[in-house]
Amino acid sequence: MKKHADIEKDFFNLIDIEDEYLSLVVKCHYSIDKMLDKALFESLPQASSIELKRISLLLKVDFLTAIGGLRPHTRKIFELANTVRNKFAHDPYAEFDYKTAEKAKLLLSSHQPVLVPGSFKDESDPKNILKTVLSVCFLQASVAYENSCRQKISNIVAHQFVKEALNPAQRSARTITVEDDFKARCENMLSERYPGIRFV
Repeated sequence: MKKHADIEKDFFNLIDIEDEYLSLVVKCHYSIDKMLDKALFESLPQASSIELKRISLLLKVDFLTAIGGLRPHTRKIFELANTVRNKFAHDPYAEFDYKTAEKAKLLLSSHQPVLVPGSFKDESDPKNILKTVLSVCFLQASVAYENSCRQKISNIVAHQFVKEALNPAQRSARTITVEDDFKARCENMLSERYPGIRFV
């Protein structure tokens, strides 16, 4: 499975340089899908990457929402991105028209919590609006992945603490508070297993 940082780099390179609608939509949708895979893989105890590939993007969004990885109201944004991708998959000469762009702009501008700057309401270029929709979906998936990693590490460290609590020798050897020890262990394990993700 591709690393988080590599998927992110590829995605934002596309956003910066790709101007052809078909390539932009299909490749960005693929990156969003891969990031959702990574988030689910870290969240589910016995996830198989082969099984995750068979699940639709919106079902992945539903799974992550059910386990607390995504907010329920972000689904509409993923639905829009998925609809646009399906449109281009069936018609490679399709366009992201003004009507769809206005719908996307309204959806993003009215979202709570705020996902785009206030100036986005004045955006009129359909391609920039599309890139913003795709970027928001990708970043939501990326945050879900990072939170899944943090939760996984927190669970591992909490399990270590439970085992140590049952051992009087290890309990008495502690020189820092439980909270500081927990945070330090989580930070160390995160940096080893998931470089680039910080424990917050």
